[in-house]
Amino acid sequence: MMMVAGDMPPSAEEQVLRERLVGCGLKAAGISMVYDEDTQGYIITIGDAAGVTNAHFECIEKVTLGNWPVFEDKQLDRTFKEASYARATNLWLAEARKILRERGLLESLPRRSHYASVDEFVAALERHCGFEVGSILKEREGKIEISPENISEGHGDYSRLSALIAAVSLASVEIGDVKIGFIGNERLAD
Repeated sequence: MMMVAGDMPPSAEEQVLRERLVGCGLKAAGISMVYDEDTQGYIITIGDAAGVTNAHFECIEKVTLGNWPVFEDKQLDRTFKEASYARATNLWLAEARKILRERGLLESLPRRSHYASVDEFVAALERHCGFEVGSILKEREGKIEISPENISEGHGDYSRLSALIAAVSLASVEIGDVKIGFIGNERLAD
């Protein structure tokens, strides 16, 4: 259920969000909010009257964390989402490199181009991170699949699991031709 912000006095959280957005350089008149029960956060609509430009994006992203900023201008909205995704990807890749570096696995990380098939590459990644081949990762239709049943094999050894996830992530993002799939519990019921 959505409640429109104008139906009741603004909550303290809504007031703080609005003040922070104004602190980013936006005009309050162009900002509206609706609390969304499903996401447990605010959908923040930023209209043209807010005077928003690309230069405001990083600040908007920072002050709206946990909420959902949406721009009336569809091009600005698309550009904001692309920039946010790029920043999040860069942060995750830096963290993935750190995890692998700390375990001494970064420099010798297997490269997809060195293997004839995704299946061989998957086996190399598992071995590299200290797992038995086929115990965590599976190749399915050219994709690397990670499912709950596989992860239970490594349960409790989060250090090795995080290194394996980091290695797969780096391969996926940096190389681009590796696809990853996390299989949910509904797949196990099949």
